[in-house]
Amino acid sequence: MDAKTYIKAVADDRETHRTLVRLVKADECEGVKALMEGRRNAAQLINSKPDNCLPMAEATSARMVEVLTKLGGDPKKEDAHGYPATAWHEWATGGIETAVTTHKKMPESIFGKF
Repeated sequence: MDAKTYIKAVADDRETHRTLVRLVKADECEGVKALMEGRRNAAQLINSKPDNCLPMAEATSARMVEVLTKLGGDPKKEDAHGYPATAWHEWATGGIETAVTTHKKMPESIFGKF
């Protein structure tokens, strides 16, 4: 599955889109917004309020895996260019250093609809 197909599917999936919008707009999770925007202070912001940020990241991760699986993709096999659900899992569970690295692999257009 190519990145364009997956990005469109996620954008068309209302529940996923709402989750992402909630993540980006959540006042208590400025770190996630910073991460999505690629700002350098993302790690510091997320670490300052991990109780608020990480559960939201994890919920989004789970939803991304669900959508990818519904579309017939394999979350464990999609590569970085195919917008892998595993990247979200790494992002949510691997700590902030992994999060920043993983974010850089993701196409920006998924966040462009806000």
